[in-house]
Amino acid sequence: NKIYFTPSAYHKFQKIFEPTSPPLLKRIETITDLIAGTINIKAHIGPVIPFLTDIEKIFNLLPKQLKEVELEVYNFKIGSPDKILELTSKYFGKELAGKIKETYQKEENYKIYTKELIQNVLNLNIKHNFKINFIIPEFNSWYNKNIQYE
Repeated sequence: NKIYFTPSAYHKFQKIFEPTSPPLLKRIETITDLIAGTINIKAHIGPVIPFLTDIEKIFNLLPKQLKEVELEVYNFKIGSPDKILELTSKYFGKELAGKIKETYQKEENYKIYTKELIQNVLNLNIKHNFKINFIIPEFNSWYNKNIQYE
């Protein structure tokens, strides 16, 4: 079983990008309740949006009994990049929106970001010991059979 939730520990993020969804803490509470009921859960954190997703804060909120976490990097090709950039610029600043856009403009930038993301998550995970899976779409492409699962 998987529990999916958009990965931001910022109340402001949730109100802007997913206003009809339950707050993050309510989702964490649900995961805790399901685990207590002996239901095997995998938390799916996605889409991971560069520089907006606070993975450390989310990891610190996840119950220690959780065994597996999956992180899915935002796919700029199939999502709503213009809307994300517009809302980021409006609510979090033009500089942050520019950094996100820059990440997806060049393959080299995207590869640097995803490599650093993986390393940062693995370092964070030393404290938590989750089984980690990464879903990293190829640069500037639609999802396909060759998607990189790590």
